[in-house]
Amino acid sequence: MDERERAILLRKSGLSYSEIQAKIPVSQASLSLWLRRIELSQAQRTRLIQKGLIGQRAGAAARRNQRLEKRALLVKEVNKELPTLLQDPFFTLGLSLYWAEGTKEKPWRVKARTVFTNSDPLMLLIMRRWLIKYGKVSSEDFIYRLYIHATAPTEAAINIWAELLSISQEKLPVSLKKHIVLSRHKSDEYKGLIQMTTRNSTWLCRRIELWTQGAADHFLA
Repeated sequence: MDERERAILLRKSGLSYSEIQAKIPVSQASLSLWLRRIELSQAQRTRLIQKGLIGQRAGAAARRNQRLEKRALLVKEVNKELPTLLQDPFFTLGLSLYWAEGTKEKPWRVKARTVFTNSDPLMLLIMRRWLIKYGKVSSEDFIYRLYIHATAPTEAAINIWAELLSISQEKLPVSLKKHIVLSRHKSDEYKGLIQMTTRNSTWLCRRIELWTQGAADHFLA
């Protein structure tokens, strides 16, 4: 009996593709081709659905445990490094700025990336340098977006921000806001605000959160 015939018999007995692959070393694509026309009984389908749900729960629990273990290690790292970092004025300056204007994790947003939004060029430049120095972020990992009111001189704002941030205009997409129009939205001085996001930075966001909590505990002690 060849592999295809064995796979068909196993499938007719109600086994899942992964269970069949445990017995026959063939690819998922081959099984899909061989078994796509085989219908299962209601009892067999119910078993596979239940098996899938159990697998999903087990996978979710394993990922949660891995996340908790990684967070425990992160807490140890932060507790070790924070006393020295708090003696650095630039570190405390950047941490304060991020605490005020940066994205934090919330119960409904547990995988928040490191995002800093502001209209002040100096704040953005300081925060970018801070993230590079303390967050070990590469300059290529920053993503920028300009938020500006539709009535503003958008092209001029793009030019100004691109020059201030030392990036090409192609790396500065624009989101236009069309709600309440204020007089300042039409002023030549108004240039919107920049959202600066760091790629793959969920754990950096968590580290900053621990830094912030540790700093608060230190200064309130």
